[in-house]
Amino acid sequence: MVMAASKLMMHMFYIGLPLRGVIHEGEFIIQHHCLTSKAVVDSYRLCEKLNFSGLVCSHEFAFHFRNELRNTPITQVFLFEYLTPLKNNDEDKLLNVNWVLYTEFDHDIEDMVLYKF
Repeated sequence: MVMAASKLMMHMFYIGLPLRGVIHEGEFIIQHHCLTSKAVVDSYRLCEKLNFSGLVCSHEFAFHFRNELRNTPITQVFLFEYLTPLKNNDEDKLLNVNWVLYTEFDHDIEDMVLYKF
């Protein structure tokens, strides 16, 4: 899931639509083309606080993910802890998804932004 989300973030950035999102864990209900749950609301609230284009894992998801996949290569390549900028000049240390892996810019986000925009 993290790999797919990373590729989606990169692709959308390349076509000029930088995204902001949250990966969260929880149960949900689907009924008549509607999706609802506390997890969806929690994800939305955290996403609304983000002050950058990127994909983060909620603290709940990060805790579960670390316990399940603590020392696997995917966690070392695709995820990194970062003091993430939030609105109102706040910050939170969140687990971020590295979506810059798939670019020809060799992890230089500034060059990539200048080239794409």
